[in-house]
Amino acid sequence: DLHSFPTRRSSDLWSWALDPPATPTPHTTNQLVEIMKSLSQTFSSTGLGFRITPPPDDRPLPTPIGEILHIAAHEGVANALRHSHPTAIHFHLSTTDDTVTLMVEDHGDPTDTTSTSEKPEGYGLRSLRERAEHAGGTMTATPTPTGFQLTTMLPLREA
Repeated sequence: DLHSFPTRRSSDLWSWALDPPATPTPHTTNQLVEIMKSLSQTFSSTGLGFRITPPPDDRPLPTPIGEILHIAAHEGVANALRHSHPTAIHFHLSTTDDTVTLMVEDHGDPTDTTSTSEKPEGYGLRSLRERAEHAGGTMTATPTPTGFQLTTMLPLREA
């Protein structure tokens, strides 16, 4: 989905990215897709294009899993704004019988070509990784030829 909305001041968007307003925890994949649409609408005034690929069917999300995926969506956008000059952000949400995966990928020109393996992991990514592992899942953050990809895979059951 691509959205176009009135322009907001850049400082307001940075403030929102670093300290987003409280929103309810998603309890289904469709609710998580709605959160991603809201993120798209909030940041569309920056000129970013957004695409959301939802799973084919709505699935329930245990509360801790919904919370982690919600954080992952925000962290993916915040990292894109902090570390790249993205022109587009793609949210891809998929499920299997046992797992749910959220991939957030930004497309554009990275401002720092240093491999993430050579830089210390920041608080946001470290915290997200710890949450994912505590829930029995994984989180990977890797550079791509056109930007950065944050992938969080979690069980569809509580650990």
